[in-house]
Amino acid sequence: MSNYKITMPTQSCYVCNSCAKTYTYKHNYDRHVVCCEFFNKTLRQHEHEMESCEAPPNMYVLYQLVKELAVRVSKVENENIQLKQQLAKRNKVNILDWLNKMPTEKQPTQVYIQWLRDVVLKNVYLQLEHVYSNDLISGMVSIWMFALSKTDGNAPIKAFENRPNTFYIYETSENGEYNWSMLTTAILDKHLKHVCKQFVIDFKTHWYDTHAEQIKEDEKWTNMYVDYHQKILGGTRYTTDGICQKVRQQLYIAMKVPLAQTIDIDFT
Repeated sequence: MSNYKITMPTQSCYVCNSCAKTYTYKHNYDRHVVCCEFFNKTLRQHEHEMESCEAPPNMYVLYQLVKELAVRVSKVENENIQLKQQLAKRNKVNILDWLNKMPTEKQPTQVYIQWLRDVVLKNVYLQLEHVYSNDLISGMVSIWMFALSKTDGNAPIKAFENRPNTFYIYETSENGEYNWSMLTTAILDKHLKHVCKQFVIDFKTHWYDTHAEQIKEDEKWTNMYVDYHQKILGGTRYTTDGICQKVRQQLYIAMKVPLAQTIDIDFT
């Protein structure tokens, strides 16, 4: 029995001259080309055609254009549905579970309380001039952001866009294990008040004690002391609780990151 090979006919390939997209079937190609040529024209070309064209496009051209637009709209609607489903899944992510399941090498090198004590409070004096030039709220936010910059992006406190005004901290549990937990407003305000007190302490140590004699003898320095001291105390506009509230709000705005940039979620 002789060997023979059957060669199946190959289908034609239609290529769009505007975008190089290929089509197997001519009716799909024809529908695409009409729409593609239309959308690839500049605004000036469209204006020129409207001014120079005596007759409107024929029904066939309009029909092909409408069909292609219908396909594109349907595609956009389906993509929109998928995006909404992805967003719904993202919003359901348990951030604490995700944070606590991160590998050890991606966890902070120190707990929140240690960072607050060793990096925030110990460097408050660096922001005294910032308070003199602005106010205590600005100075407190500035020292916080300065301390965060020292963590190389692996801070023991985090905030996310889809969890408004919520902070998560890395700490040691009662059984000695390291884990992430939600920071309550009451505890955060307590810590912010410690920062307020540290500004008062550092003001005396790093500014008042250095210029005490000048403050006693020179009216200019006396007035400067009154102005600076009032700013260090928070001024007369806000109470201490009001200052903490403002700082919390500004810290969240400055610290929040999109969850999509942080968590890799499988949406399939």
